Amino acid sequence: MDYSMEGRLVMAASNTILQSTVLISSSALLASLFVLLSIAFWGIISTKFRRKFTVRRLRGGNASRVQICQDYQDAISEALELNTYSLGGGDPMIHLKSIVRFAPNSFSSATREIVSKFGDGRVMSIDLRAMDSREAARLVDFCSGISAGSGGWLFEIAGDVLIVTPGRLL
Repeated sequence: MDYSMEGRLVMAASNTILQSTVLISSSALLASLFVLLSIAFWGIISTKFRRKFTVRRLRGGNASRVQICQDYQDAISEALELNTYSLGGGDPMIHLKSIVRFAPNSFSSATREIVSKFGDGRVMSIDLRAMDSREAARLVDFCSGISAGSGGWLFEIAGDVLIVTPGRLL
């Protein structure tokens, strides 16, 4: 088949239009897929954290100051309720045992000691003054990771003294 120059130009133009249509439809497909996934994700998040995403409609316009103040107080009390840390119902083993105090010389010996005492549910006071500054930084990172992983707490008492509390998981 011998195509004239015009025929070849028309075929090239139609191929270009076809390719751009495919690109447009694939990008539209990706955009619609992204929107659907976003809606599904928002649905999962909003059902899982339903109480945290409550929106209060405040009275406005003709509402009295007393009603607006009551709405404000209700919102504050609800926020405090959501962000309150319960002191009761914790692991009593943490509070009944004495605090373990030690001043490690090296990172490796300190990690072994921390893991063994953490497994026993003991609160530890770690004095980092005897350690090299690099090893002390590694030990602080280690303590931070182990306390965060178990739901515990890490407190800095002084510049070189840490308190590490285990969580309920260990």
